[in-house]
Amino acid sequence: MKYVTLISAASGVMVITAGIYVYHFYANLGYGISSKTDIWAQFGDYFGGVLNPILSFIALLCLIQSLNLQNQSNRDLRAELKDNKKYEKYRKFSLLFFNVIEAQKSQMGGLIIRSDVNERSAIISGVDAILQLEGNVELMRDNGSSDEDIERYLDEIDCKDCIFGMLRTFYLAVKLVTERLSDVEGFLLEDRASHFQTLVNFTDFAQLRLILMAAQFTNNPYATFLTTHAELQETLDAVGLRFDLY
Repeated sequence: MKYVTLISAASGVMVITAGIYVYHFYANLGYGISSKTDIWAQFGDYFGGVLNPILSFIALLCLIQSLNLQNQSNRDLRAELKDNKKYEKYRKFSLLFFNVIEAQKSQMGGLIIRSDVNERSAIISGVDAILQLEGNVELMRDNGSSDEDIERYLDEIDCKDCIFGMLRTFYLAVKLVTERLSDVEGFLLEDRASHFQTLVNFTDFAQLRLILMAAQFTNNPYATFLTTHAELQETLDAVGLRFDLY
């Protein structure tokens, strides 16, 4: 109820109260305007006795309306503060998230392996190194090598721990999304899924395959975290990838 309505109602009650008195004593009974103070005192008692409860009730309604408006204002303020807090969390998260992605990209150049071709040893790096690794792992699989054999091979050939570094950086990005965009922090599954998609799409495809290979064959907490992460797996399924490619 708006204040204008309450004020109009109070004014109407006052006019009606006075009008009933005038109609009854002046128009109906034929009394004139008295010059006696006690008569005016009686009129004041009548007027106050009728109006005081009604106006008090209207004043109570105004107070309730004021409290409702104050409560609504407080709710809006709390919602705004909550949104600002959530935005600040998201801003800090985004800064860290994309820094991790940039760090992951920079690791591609550090991947170096030695390959024996025509009895000559050659150094290959980057995407070529990943393609060579994939070919070697598939050949080992065809020859019946176990997961442990491939894990030892990756450990021996990764003299600079570049593969492990890529796995760890990818793990940090996934963990960052999982913790900073959790339900407890006020975010939704859709928020996390969107950033998992960003992580997968911003990771070079060859590098992503190498990370999946490392997660499949290495035995460490980072690999375990990634291979058991249901939300990440849903994102990989959407692009036709999984943790058991080899």
